[in-house]
Amino acid sequence: MAGPKELEQFLDDPERYAPLEPHKLPPPLNRRPQRRTEAEAKAMFPKPVEFAGYCPVTYLIGGKR
Repeated sequence: MAGPKELEQFLDDPERYAPLEPHKLPPPLNRRPQRRTEAEAKAMFPKPVEFAGYCPVTYLIGGKR
């Protein structure tokens, strides 16, 4: 996009610039990222994603030891 104004124009009416007939675009939800609390983030990922200080690559290559 040429700038923020043009991006906003595209996001407001994308079919004007890129028609997808016969398929319509789904309605926009929320286009901008939002900050989540720690509790909200943990609820999204029920399994722990921490590796107790280990590098995730070394953890996987090393057979999870």
